[in-house]
Amino acid sequence: MKNKRKKHPPMRKSGKPASFKKELEATAANAGLTKLPTPALVAVIDTIIGILQDRGVIIRDWDDKDKVVRKMRCIGSRVFILAPREKPGTEAAHGKDGERQQEQ
Repeated sequence: MKNKRKKHPPMRKSGKPASFKKELEATAANAGLTKLPTPALVAVIDTIIGILQDRGVIIRDWDDKDKVVRKMRCIGSRVFILAPREKPGTEAAHGKDGERQQEQ
């Protein structure tokens, strides 16, 4: 059997791999986020939480698995997260396309 060498990422005209460009873009995006004020960051996180909920993703509290993250808000200079307790077994109560069905 022949020894197979690992293929390196394709080189660009600059002589750097293609993944380097993505790395630079990620670094630039991160630098932009670090400059945002706290209320703006909280608004971004709340928007992301909403998008994930629309996709049917459930975000649970790390320490208390019965709590589900619903919203994040900045009130004054403090940041609050809404994570109510969910009854056991409600995870299976999702309908088509991740929509939540009403409990009876």
